[in-house]
Amino acid sequence: LFGILNLVSGSVLTALVTIGAGCLTSTVVLCIRNKIKFTTAGILLTQAQLFIIIIISSSNHEFHGMFPLLLASMAFAGIYLNKQNMIIHWVIMDIAAVAGMFMRDMFYSGAETGFLIKGIAAVNVGAYLVYYLISVTVKQIINVQNAEKESEKLVEQVQSQMDESNQMMQNQQQVVEKIAEVSLAVNSSVMRMKDVAENISSSAEQQQ
Repeated sequence: LFGILNLVSGSVLTALVTIGAGCLTSTVVLCIRNKIKFTTAGILLTQAQLFIIIIISSSNHEFHGMFPLLLASMAFAGIYLNKQNMIIHWVIMDIAAVAGMFMRDMFYSGAETGFLIKGIAAVNVGAYLVYYLISVTVKQIINVQNAEKESEKLVEQVQSQMDESNQMMQNQQQVVEKIAEVSLAVNSSVMRMKDVAENISSSAEQQQ
């Protein structure tokens, strides 16, 4: 984006350098993304594009003209939902902006002090709003993740209780089946004893 803006404004060399640096940075990050975490790659990419903005704009002595782009870079840093990355980004922006006040010929050629102070203040206010929104988003994501974990625990507990209930039902069924078997055995014994008694009674009558 910065390279395109320079190209449109007529700074062809600066635009080419910016686009080349951006492409190089992106290529390096893409090459090593399989070896590092996604968040780490995002941090490297966001900080690299910030340094590109600072270096290229200060080389043109127009760092004050890039205040909106600095704020956009802060928003870009927030995409990765990493508060540490955003704080580092914010600190680097402020260091560059304040250091430029002591090297105005290099950073802010022709800019008035009042304009610079208002611009730096506006960038910080915008950066705070971005940081606040991202912080709230991260907090909500953490709350959702914790709720999901709690839900999974509850589901596991319910499943465990259901398994215990099923096991108890199986045990009860086994007990009922054993009782039924014992009842059948007792009934069979009673029938046999009855038959024996009838046989004895019949024999006694025949003897008489």
